[in-house]
Amino acid sequence: PIANLCVFLLMVCTTVALTGRYVFGAAMDDITRSNFGSLGTSLLTTFQLLTGDTWSEVVFDAVYSLDALQRKMLAVAFIVLWIIFATFVLTNIFIAVIIENFEVVRTIKDIKRPGHIYGMKKLVSNAWHRYYSTMMAYRRGDIQFNRVTGQYHLPSGEVFDASMVPRGVPVRGEASGGTVGMTNRLL
Repeated sequence: PIANLCVFLLMVCTTVALTGRYVFGAAMDDITRSNFGSLGTSLLTTFQLLTGDTWSEVVFDAVYSLDALQRKMLAVAFIVLWIIFATFVLTNIFIAVIIENFEVVRTIKDIKRPGHIYGMKKLVSNAWHRYYSTMMAYRRGDIQFNRVTGQYHLPSGEVFDASMVPRGVPVRGEASGGTVGMTNRLL
C-alpha cells in the first residue's frame, strides 16, 4: 500500500509539474530558483509546494512574473489549489495508509494468538476436566474429602490435584457404563 501511494504521489506531482510548465513556462526562471522552467525544477517546485516550504514566495514570484491579470489569477488559483489538494487530500491519504498498515500488523498478531473465545473455551474445558476427575475419583473411593479444610486427600495424606489426572484416559467404571457408588469416607 505504501508503494502504491508513492507511485500515486509521483504521478500527481508529475502532472502538476507539467501543468505548471505549460501555465508559467520560463517566465519565472530569472526571478527565483523555485520555478517551472524545466521538468526537473518544476518537480522540485511542486514538491516544495507539497511540503508547504515558502509557498507564499512561489505565489508572489508567479504573480510578479506574469503580465495579464487573467494569467495572474490563473497562477494564484493553480498554486493555491495544489497546496490545498496536497495538504488536505494527499497528506490524509498518506496518514490513512500508515495507520491501516499498523492495523493490519495488529490483526495478524491477533490471528496468530488465540482469541478470547478460544481462551474461554479452554478455561471451561479445563475446569470441567478437573471437576469431573475429582468427582469420579471421589466416587471410586480413591480420594477422601476433609470437611475441615475443604480439600480432597489421597490415602497417603497428600492433597489431591485434579491436574494430575491425564486427559483422555477413561475413568475406572466409565467404560462399562455402570455407576460406581459414592463412598462417604470422611477424614
